[in-house]
Amino acid sequence: MRTEPILKLNNEEEIRSLFCDPTSGSVLVGTSQGRILLINQLSSNAYLSGNRTIYASRKNCRKEESEISHINIKYGLRDRIAELANKMVITELKSVSNLSSVEKYTKISGIFTTPVLWAGEDFGWWDNMSWNQIVSGNSRAVMAIRVATSEENLLNSAWITNEEITSGAKIWNLDRFSAMGSYAQIKIVLESDIESENPTISNLILPYYSKHASYFFTTKLSMTKGTSIKGGLLTASVSVPRNTEIKWGVSNGSTDWNDVIPVTLDKLFTLPDNFGDRLRIGAKLFVYDNERYPTIDEFSIAFDSDIDNLINK
Repeated sequence: MRTEPILKLNNEEEIRSLFCDPTSGSVLVGTSQGRILLINQLSSNAYLSGNRTIYASRKNCRKEESEISHINIKYGLRDRIAELANKMVITELKSVSNLSSVEKYTKISGIFTTPVLWAGEDFGWWDNMSWNQIVSGNSRAVMAIRVATSEENLLNSAWITNEEITSGAKIWNLDRFSAMGSYAQIKIVLESDIESENPTISNLILPYYSKHASYFFTTKLSMTKGTSIKGGLLTASVSVPRNTEIKWGVSNGSTDWNDVIPVTLDKLFTLPDNFGDRLRIGAKLFVYDNERYPTIDEFSIAFDSDIDNLINK
């Protein structure tokens, strides 16, 4: 009798599934490395449990051969079909009733995901997403979107889906997504039951509206002795009606808002060590409609410096 298992796997490979084919008596073994291994009927029969008679002839010391004798034995080797390393278990066992020794997929699908989209600093709200699609009774197209306030939050957010079951031009109202943030990502899932009928998506558009924004910068302020400005405190008298907003910041001379360091009114702020001895104060005024506008009456700023480093301009 054989004493070695039919199948041995190394420590890095696991048996994930077994498929029994009653037609041929074979066993298909699926592994964690994507391999499909076949145990044929002859090999598996050698490990069946049951009764067996063993026949043998014997020889004495003079090499004289005796008559053939036999012995009946009962064996059970069901646990020796496959040998698993520690902590590896068979997780699935399936029986195949058709004539094929493999399983067929009933449908095929494709998933397409856009890069992360950012509507920018002046983002206002998302408009209706639109696209054209062609689907049939044997295919479908599912649109999905997720929206967040940052890229990190976006990639951890759940998808919200929308499915239209007919072909043609489609529109998805995204009003409720506008408050979720200015970062967005779209996913398209296409499925088909028949190879010759493939769904299609075309002319996908995700529009958005920007706030009306106006920018204001002071002239450059310079320190008398050329020392780097370390921080300060900004205060102002402003009017901010409903649907309006004001953002404040400082730069080392640039009038590009992308170079501005944000600051909050009436709170101490700290600047980088290499900020320099030049400074501009900037204000960005947002308007969500054409009926109300924010205003700035006056503002002042105090610097973190010694008495010899006064502003001369």
